[in-house]
Amino acid sequence: MATKLEDRFIPIGSSTGAALKFRLDPEIYNATIGTILGVAASSSADEIIPITKRLAGKSTAAQLLKVTVRRGTGDDEETRQIELICDKQSVTTAKDGSTGLKGKTLKLGGVTTRDWTVISVV
Repeated sequence: MATKLEDRFIPIGSSTGAALKFRLDPEIYNATIGTILGVAASSSADEIIPITKRLAGKSTAAQLLKVTVRRGTGDDEETRQIELICDKQSVTTAKDGSTGLKGKTLKLGGVTTRDWTVISVV
């Protein structure tokens, strides 16, 4: 069984005239994480532009963040580095130690999701 993907949107510029549309995992890009990253579950933009994660880093509206996550403790501790899509206007907030992603929980793993804690964002 594959990971379920849903539409997520990042506005282009400060107007609501256009938005980038991504197919992303809703368990990762939930309401809390989506708000921090500037990624919304809906858009009222007049023009919706489908885009892939690979092209997101080359756009003027989105940026890929390298996020290190950890789960477990001691000998059972694991770390992993993942990439998350972020609205360029939300990058500073996402990287902020007190209001950003650090310390937040992400659900990773597809069918058998597990909670991972964000330990750094670059």
